[in-house]
Amino acid sequence: MNRKEFLFKSFLASVGLSLIPKITFGKDSLTNQKLNLIGSLKVYAQEHMELNFKNDFFSKWSTDESPHYYLYVSEAHQVKSPKGIKDYLYFGPNKEMAIKNQKYYLGKGYHTLLYTRDGAHDFTVTNSLLAYDNESVALLIFHEAAHQHFKKSKMNLFLEEGACEVFGTFGAQFFAEINDTVDLKKVKKLNNILEKSYEVINKTIVRIGADEDLNEKLYRILENNLFNDFKDSGSFIQQRFIYPVNNAYLLKNQYFAEHFDLLKKVAKKDKFINTFLYTLESLPKKEEKAIEVLKSKLSAD
Repeated sequence: MNRKEFLFKSFLASVGLSLIPKITFGKDSLTNQKLNLIGSLKVYAQEHMELNFKNDFFSKWSTDESPHYYLYVSEAHQVKSPKGIKDYLYFGPNKEMAIKNQKYYLGKGYHTLLYTRDGAHDFTVTNSLLAYDNESVALLIFHEAAHQHFKKSKMNLFLEEGACEVFGTFGAQFFAEINDTVDLKKVKKLNNILEKSYEVINKTIVRIGADEDLNEKLYRILENNLFNDFKDSGSFIQQRFIYPVNNAYLLKNQYFAEHFDLLKKVAKKDKFINTFLYTLESLPKKEEKAIEVLKSKLSAD
């Protein structure tokens, strides 16, 4: 595909690469290097990706870096949250309550995944964030900046996560092309792992059904296809993906995976960042109708 067809390319050409500074860090401390990188990513997200976010976005240190717990629950014979649970259950740092609820849903025959992350999802700086490689930090900052931009949008979580992942992967690559603090080859490798993972996850989900033996085989096939890549990747990928595979695992990752490819194709067709943002912000509230609109853009001349 011609590179001019990629999202942002026409936009970058119109503003001129000379407007985007080349960044070097010298002999500054590793912490300051990462903080300076985050600052540069925020400027790029705001000025060149047209994403709006609060002034304190990743500008303050977290006051609580203890593990926070998210419980994903799925039906046993399909990848779907049971009635009464919207997306996931959040327990903050209360591990005891998270495990108690996990045992409850397991006793009811549901699949569960207890996901942990250091600190709350409050757009603050944590030591675990700074421990990620620069390429993962870039992807995450652009992803989270898109979340803040779409805070008041009508998109459901599946569409929003897919859109934010498009901004994360594309943004990291284009930033790396003009800033040597983020390695372009490593970004491409990271993006390839994510794209491959989402393709495998989507193909697995549609085959899950009442045959539990077949389901187990599908889980193991997924692990064989992906987990070696995960283990050879950085801590960001490992934290996101290396968990026991069951329907709750597929549910958690479906939020990123389900519409990622469609949204990526729409982004490339829209070419300009403001066009893609307008497309997303104008989508109907109902997911089914929004998908129809996105697919119609691809089929249009």
